[in-house]
Amino acid sequence: MTSRARPVGPLGVALALVVIGCACLPADHLQTVTDADVETDADVDAADVQVEPPCLGFCGLPVPPSMPIPVLEDSACKVGFYQGPFVGTYDTPLAPGVPLVVAGNVQVALDEEGAADQACAIDVAGEGIETESCSDVFTLAGGSITGVLGTGAPGGEPKTDGEAATGGDAGVGGYPYFCTLTGTLDCAKKELQNGWIQCTYCDGPLADGGGACDVIGGRFAGPVTNATYDTSTGILQGAWNGAEALAGNDGGSPGPEGGPVSLYLALDGGYGDGQYGGRGSFGAVCLDCEIQDQ
Repeated sequence: MTSRARPVGPLGVALALVVIGCACLPADHLQTVTDADVETDADVDAADVQVEPPCLGFCGLPVPPSMPIPVLEDSACKVGFYQGPFVGTYDTPLAPGVPLVVAGNVQVALDEEGAADQACAIDVAGEGIETESCSDVFTLAGGSITGVLGTGAPGGEPKTDGEAATGGDAGVGGYPYFCTLTGTLDCAKKELQNGWIQCTYCDGPLADGGGACDVIGGRFAGPVTNATYDTSTGILQGAWNGAEALAGNDGGSPGPEGGPVSLYLALDGGYGDGQYGGRGSFGAVCLDCEIQDQ
């Protein structure tokens, strides 16, 4: 699933287009005063030196003295490597009628889309395309989840003391799985947009270092929902719901027979009886961020 955020240019340009309907010229086009422009006569008072206000773009409009200058601040969300538990329950046709425990570990990096003075477009759920400072838009990069579907205890809550959080123990004789995790973090709203997982579980051991199966047991895919970012702790956490009916779906396509993907999910988590999949939660804490007290 590709990122739904894209840079659209300098934030100042975007604001100028909205306010006055024209673009701004770069800073090196603004009028400046050099030493050569100032008389060297000692009797000249500094107050006599008049500096023309800078032109706002090519419109010839001076900047009003009362116009506030926006202060561009760094994002409260942090670039870095995040890790934590991925837990839940799962129903598979390989063990019908026996809900399995999902235990695993999620790893993902947050990459900032750009600088504070750039504007990025982001697809916000329920609101459509919005424009925000690129420093508040983060792409989930290299998101991966590995674990086991089996019997045992799910993992604990993500830690906030900088230690790596881990998933639980799904026991022996389960089905190992691996997933990709994608999405875009909207730091202005502290919410993950368009979060999605695509997973494969094995009927036997993992192969190729954990990214493949000798024998595929099944596949599932689905959305990451209610995912939020806590700027005081550097924790990204939310819920997931995946169905085997959506296997191979990248989150940007309709269901296999058309219609929204929600038609193929057991929204109450009640998988089984011919509808296979699972649901649960995850949490990942930044391991290499400097978190500021809020």
